[in-house]
Amino acid sequence: MRIEILRRTSIQGRPILAGEVVEATDQDARYLVAKGKAQPAQDPLPVTITVPEARKPRPRKPNPL
Repeated sequence: MRIEILRRTSIQGRPILAGEVVEATDQDARYLVAKGKAQPAQDPLPVTITVPEARKPRPRKPNPL
């Protein structure tokens, strides 16, 4: 089960820092979530990149001389 660590802890003797997303056994994951040290990790949303349209140049006014 993938979990996001909220507070510094260790899983199977390995130190894990807050903010890391790790794969843990179901038993370890349920324990850490129940203790408030982790939360289930959400799948990242697909990233869509949009390119803004190029601006059209403004028409110039004739220069009265």
